[in-house]
Amino acid sequence: MSLQISIRSNTISPGLAKAAAAVKDKRPILEAMGTQLGSLTKRAFNDSSLRVASWPNKKTGEPSRLKEKGALYQSIRITNLGSDSVTVGSDRKYAAIHQLGGTIMPKNPDGLLVFKIGGKLVRTKKVRMPPRPFFAFLAGRMITSAAQKITATAMRKIQALMPK
Repeated sequence: MSLQISIRSNTISPGLAKAAAAVKDKRPILEAMGTQLGSLTKRAFNDSSLRVASWPNKKTGEPSRLKEKGALYQSIRITNLGSDSVTVGSDRKYAAIHQLGGTIMPKNPDGLLVFKIGGKLVRTKKVRMPPRPFFAFLAGRMITSAAQKITATAMRKIQALMPK
């Protein structure tokens, strides 16, 4: 399952909405906000201070990186830009399980999951993945520091779009 996070123009702060009201086409503002969210999300892969929660170590005791081959990191981008919303997400099937955590079960109910941990072959009926959030959201809400940065980006874009 891919993972998508949307920012809608009707859910932004009243002050930002008032400033944006003077701009007819909101897409450039929303695009700037989405680009900022994507940037913050990518930076969280390397900067733990940008994460909503710390990432638990792997079973081997190694720190979680979520950037082994870089596919998840590289997949973070604006996936939809409309007149009243921007969506940032990943098309990687495993994005949601890393962000939210959960249990991975084999496709066949009688089957096993087979994978390697530290070079050792493992066979099991299920795997419980702890959350390793990279998007700046906790319980469905954007964390304050990310919201402030995205709001500042939107305000700069609004000011740039205002007639001189």
